[in-house]
Amino acid sequence: MKKPATKRPSPSLVLSVITLFVALTSTAGALPGSGRVEKGDIAKGAVTARALARGAVKAKAIRNKAVTSNKLADDAVVAGKLAQFSVGAFAFGNTTTVSAPIPDTDAVPDNSIWTTSPTVDAVCPSGSILLGGGVAITDNSTLHQAAVQTSAPSGDRWQGAITTNTGGVAPGNVYAICLL
Repeated sequence: MKKPATKRPSPSLVLSVITLFVALTSTAGALPGSGRVEKGDIAKGAVTARALARGAVKAKAIRNKAVTSNKLADDAVVAGKLAQFSVGAFAFGNTTTVSAPIPDTDAVPDNSIWTTSPTVDAVCPSGSILLGGGVAITDNSTLHQAAVQTSAPSGDRWQGAITTNTGGVAPGNVYAICLL
């Protein structure tokens, strides 16, 4: 019986097997040291906003004061993306509060007829922006009957009115908070 002839592998097959073995058993040399991508491994400007997955960067990963208003695009931050109470009037600039007295025009106390005051305006200074406002009854007595009738913005002012049954002794104030 004749022995089958054995064929020797070609040099290219031997080289391919060695290359495959090295590739499967060694580590990549692109990341020196720990095998992780670290700050020093990335060229400046190599990672752009488009390269980041949505939600990949969390607030605790951002250095304090790293994001400033001049680094944000117009309309980049919208109200729905702000945490509750994270931004107040102080964040926009200087504010002022303007007030105006609301008279209690009720002539007769306790006659079961409530009298509404005229609507009074607290007007923001020229060039400022109305942020908010309100109305307060300035009489601290618990014996008098008074209530806020109107409290609402109107352009550059906050309007207010009260209603009373006190005989003219429960005035109020209307307030406007204005961004200068």
